[in-house]
Amino acid sequence: MVFALKALAQNLKVIETNFIKKDCLNLKCKGFNAVCLNVRHILSKFDELKNMITINNRYLDLFGLVETFLKPDINNEQCKVPGYKIFRKDRQSKDGGGLLVYVKDSIAVKNRSDLSINTLETLWLESINEHEAKINDHTEKICRQFIWINKIDTQLKENSRILDLWDSELEALHKKAKDMDSRLESQEQYSRRTSLRFHNIQVPVDGHGKIIHPVNTDDKILSICNSQLGLNLSINDISRSHVIGKAKYGKCQVIVRFMSYRTRDMVYTNKKYLKHNEDGIFITENLTKFRTDLTKKLSQMKYNNQIHAYWTSDGRIFVKRAENSRKELINSFGDISDIERGTTASPNQQRSDTDRSPEANEVNTSQQSNNGE
Repeated sequence: MVFALKALAQNLKVIETNFIKKDCLNLKCKGFNAVCLNVRHILSKFDELKNMITINNRYLDLFGLVETFLKPDINNEQCKVPGYKIFRKDRQSKDGGGLLVYVKDSIAVKNRSDLSINTLETLWLESINEHEAKINDHTEKICRQFIWINKIDTQLKENSRILDLWDSELEALHKKAKDMDSRLESQEQYSRRTSLRFHNIQVPVDGHGKIIHPVNTDDKILSICNSQLGLNLSINDISRSHVIGKAKYGKCQVIVRFMSYRTRDMVYTNKKYLKHNEDGIFITENLTKFRTDLTKKLSQMKYNNQIHAYWTSDGRIFVKRAENSRKELINSFGDISDIERGTTASPNQQRSDTDRSPEANEVNTSQQSNNGE
């Protein structure tokens, strides 16, 4: 083995293996002190070796060991001595051999592996000045930080990929939930297709304006349908009717479910005869809350002259922007926003008298414009 330093040791001491049992190396207090020992299996004698280095660490600058018998699977922590950094070269091909050098932490050196000779077991160390040591130290820190930043960047890219995947899944779930809500709302509206709402129906109230129950709403509805709408209905045409909400000035709403859609359609078709009714009675379809909110928004737009008219037919909501424009189907608040922005309606929203489905032809007889009423 050769230990080579450009700053040569003023004091080099070579000791025998049995000398490791002694505590003091009798090192000089001046100059660079180096010790070389053929340790013959460092791990079996490490406690004694560590004790000797620790006792003499005041003047011991370098301690070189040969025949360490170390292998790459043994890490430096197993032979670490406080206050010293480790340089080692293990024998790869067969058992035995191996070099290790303890260098005091305060001494700046670097491993010169480029000087190694393949045919010899050598470990070359070169002393470096203080500025170079600082540069090397900073370089090493920068390299570690670069590796750390690279790992963080890789992790961020992976996290970004996962988030994009989750966003896609959430968007798909949101779309699915929105579609499910739309289907449920449509199904709810379909369940109301045989019912209507009668507004401003006179009901008995007490001195506080509260409704006096029970109210015979069946008779009131039959009276309106027969005497004012010109129909000939009987109690057998009504499945159920009842007051809904509170009374206002002795009037309230009555919701009516008819026995058949045909009867309901006849009533809704003849609602035009109530237009100049002195009691202010009028009839509307029994819409879901969502569709009711849509009609409220359209009513406000009609009041502000933003649209010409709007109406409902079989739970569907239609609007005309101008008197001579095509009617448009309103399915959402987005469709209303398009009207407010003046956006052209999509082909699916536009309806004309020459482009109707069979279903539209069937229900067209009950289609009456309420012009915002």
